[in-house]
Amino acid sequence: MACRASYLLSRKARALGQVAHECSPAADLGTKKHLASTEGPEILSENEREDWVKVQAKREAFIKEWAHGEPFNSVKEERLWLRRGIRPLLTGKPDEVLRQGNRAAVLDQKFGSYRLADPAENVQLSIYGLLVSREDDAAQEVTVQILSPHFDFEPFTYTHTELDKLYQSVLVVLNSLSDPGAPAPGPHCQFVRRG
Repeated sequence: MACRASYLLSRKARALGQVAHECSPAADLGTKKHLASTEGPEILSENEREDWVKVQAKREAFIKEWAHGEPFNSVKEERLWLRRGIRPLLTGKPDEVLRQGNRAAVLDQKFGSYRLADPAENVQLSIYGLLVSREDDAAQEVTVQILSPHFDFEPFTYTHTELDKLYQSVLVVLNSLSDPGAPAPGPHCQFVRRG
């Protein structure tokens, strides 16, 4: 609540049905399953491990197709930043980023039992793609993919041009958050309480 941009982004995520980081036993279990990717599956019970193993199999299948047998680098759970000078504007922490030459991929593990927006329409993944592209000037394309034990998703690849357009859109939104301007009257005003 202390950060207006974060608050408004959370409200938009709720409106789109893409809420993350809700406090619940299911969310806590999802966090534990994410940790297993860096700390090892031993932290999971036998029942908890089943979904994690399915996600790892999907990860391996994605990597096999994406990397074409060529070497790549993998970084897990690293916070990425979009800055203006030294001022942070936007941040995100993808589950895993793969880099291979001028290509990158963002893998996002989702253990929930409800279906999320596909990678091509997923706001969280578009932000991750943008952050990866801005961190590495050599990136000409960024593929985003959701790994779920319950659903299959088609990966989506952003081109350099699409990522530049996304960057400009994000800057417009961020600039409007710091200077929202005068209210614009319109049909939405009918919902404002008077008195």
